[in-house]
Amino acid sequence: MEAPAIDFMPMIAPLFVANSLNWLALGALFVQIYYYTQHFRTDQLKYRLIVGSLLILELVQTATTTHQAWYYGVTLWDNPAGLLTFPWSACSVPIMAGIIAAEAQIFYAWRIWRLAPNWGFKGMAILIILLALLQALTSIVASIIFAIFLTPEKLLQLHSAFELWVSSSFVTDVLIAACMLWILYTAKNQSGWSRSNNIIGRLIGITVGTGLAIALCGALTLALFATTVGASFQYLPAAYIWGKLYSNSVMVSLNSRRSTASPGNSTAEADSYPLSIRVSHQVFRRGDDERSTGAATPSWAGRKSSSNVASVGNKPVPFAVKVDAAPQEDMFPSSKEVIPA
Repeated sequence: MEAPAIDFMPMIAPLFVANSLNWLALGALFVQIYYYTQHFRTDQLKYRLIVGSLLILELVQTATTTHQAWYYGVTLWDNPAGLLTFPWSACSVPIMAGIIAAEAQIFYAWRIWRLAPNWGFKGMAILIILLALLQALTSIVASIIFAIFLTPEKLLQLHSAFELWVSSSFVTDVLIAACMLWILYTAKNQSGWSRSNNIIGRLIGITVGTGLAIALCGALTLALFATTVGASFQYLPAAYIWGKLYSNSVMVSLNSRRSTASPGNSTAEADSYPLSIRVSHQVFRRGDDERSTGAATPSWAGRKSSSNVASVGNKPVPFAVKVDAAPQEDMFPSSKEVIPA
């Protein structure tokens, strides 16, 4: 009795697309990292470690996924029955995606913690960290169990575990985007400076763009994995580039700062927004026409005022510029506040 014919198109075609998109996303990451190394050579060590670890993880992920594509496209050439087997590199896809996602999600949780106006948002940051660790641990444990057997039957048995991994990561991404947008919109509404509004507006655009791309990729991966696993590799394109989207989003956040010096100057300082925005309110009172106003003061580095007169209502008010000598915890060495003279 002849074995049933296996249609290789639902297997090979998505794998080809997945591998091509994966290398394309790696090229985009190289561009981001090159820009970072040219403009932020004196960045704090912790941020350079984040960039370096993401690069190493992505290189490993690209190597293992390329091996999987080679296995199905070259090693098993003219052997359709081999499409029902798995190479050792198949279990690396969820492992690497889970680890990279956890690093990016914890990075954004730290940003939310720094930006949080109250303990409610700080609690959300802690929840995001816990969910990030949950999805990473789930992907690692499920992949190790699958690596022991490497059979379609075991993959189907672990279906619920992999769905938990993708679902928890998707929920984490949604929480990150929602918290960041809420905090930034609140800061923008409280801001009275056009400079602050421009900075926060850029942050909102970056958050919407990167968060939407990652969330859509996670939802697509979950939907395709739940409906096509075991029958085709249609879920692989989204699964392959998922980690690359996380890495690129982190690099976009870091590179969105501008350098005040030339790329080759090692003393270049970040000129744009910090990873934390401090919203402060100053109350100015003058005689019988007293009234209070609030302004958002972004803590960018060492920027000096070209004027010594501010206005409250229609009246000029002299002010002094106070520069903090102690460095802050973010990337910027100093901040300034406008204080009535």
